[in-house]
Amino acid sequence: MRHTVAGGRRVGAIVFLLCCPIAAAVSSEFVSVDRDNIVLARERPELDALGIPAGGFRIYPSLTVGTIYDTNVFDRATGTGDGFLQIGPKITVQSGWSQNFLRFTGDAEIERFARIHSENNERYGVDALARVDVTHNMVVELDALFGRRAETRGSSGDVVAGSRPIIFYDAGGHISLTTTAGAVTAKGRLDLDDYRYNDAQVGNQFFSQRYRDHRATTALVELNFPLTPAISAVTSASFNDSSYTNTLPGLAPLDSNGFTTLAGVRFGVSSVTTGQITAGYLRQSYRAAVFPTIEGVNYDARIVWNPTTLLAVTATANRSIEPSPIANVAGIVADGAGAKADYEVLRNLLVNLRADYLREAYRGSDRRDRRVSAGAGVRYMINRTLQLGVQYDFRDQTSRGAGARPYRGSDVLLQLTVQR
Repeated sequence: MRHTVAGGRRVGAIVFLLCCPIAAAVSSEFVSVDRDNIVLARERPELDALGIPAGGFRIYPSLTVGTIYDTNVFDRATGTGDGFLQIGPKITVQSGWSQNFLRFTGDAEIERFARIHSENNERYGVDALARVDVTHNMVVELDALFGRRAETRGSSGDVVAGSRPIIFYDAGGHISLTTTAGAVTAKGRLDLDDYRYNDAQVGNQFFSQRYRDHRATTALVELNFPLTPAISAVTSASFNDSSYTNTLPGLAPLDSNGFTTLAGVRFGVSSVTTGQITAGYLRQSYRAAVFPTIEGVNYDARIVWNPTTLLAVTATANRSIEPSPIANVAGIVADGAGAKADYEVLRNLLVNLRADYLREAYRGSDRRDRRVSAGAGVRYMINRTLQLGVQYDFRDQTSRGAGARPYRGSDVLLQLTVQR
């Protein structure tokens, strides 16, 4: 339930979105990433929100209210606990056309703490996403977004001890083209993001975060071609560039560019076991000679096991290079692994268990972090209008080196969602 960089504490950790399938000839942004998870992908039309008709569109409003108690609000070695209220309004407007698709989304998260009022904050975002069915075998997607976000407590981006939550803004979007030629599927995608950071505030003092302002560009090409009815070969290459607009006096710029390659297999053994396993190479080079080039083995894997129609187990592992939020650190090599289980007790009652591991190596520094987290939750879909959730999460980070930040904490959430 701790918030993520992309948008707030994990308010929706237990409110799994049961995405309605949208017809498309090829793989699309609109297809749920949990499509292989038999529990989450199962259609439950009697429990889905009906929405409000508006011409060729439907409007889906919702409001989520949660009460949370966190034993270590700041994620520091000495924990300070507090409870808070979290309010999350959301509205989605999407087309109901037989061809092409258009969706607008707006959401917000408002947090109000019982005692630690300096943690009170508001986050919001808007997003417009379109799919154009050029032909039966070709789909173009365009997306534009803007968001006011907050750095995660305890993450690498939470860099100023004792500060209020560090606020930043993300404006950007993507364009992608997916096409099939015979049995081969090809995809190209271009992502653009512009990040701007507010100053960190500690009491009446302000610490500039402008050195973190940057523009990030990523281009991806991916190919998928079948080898047998159950196995496909997949390969991808991505290229990225990060351009920083401000540099602190006396410190090296953080500008960088790099690429990643991956190759492997996508498989489906009936509907019981599906997944993708790839490995390759990654490299990130920095404009400043003082920062070493980061390079090495790359990997990404996701396996879903559905032993029964009521149980799904998902395992993931991946490596990435994250941009540094620290002025004298080039980048962060992040290795993550996780597992979760989703079980359908009743058609309208789902439970989940999860465990995650993250290792972060700060290049240009001797800091090393290892974080273990685990959680369990219940989602009760009372009817089309009401959903109730309960979630418990635990986290433990060991840390060494310059700026080390060990901590341990847990939180519990009770959440009610009203939807139309």
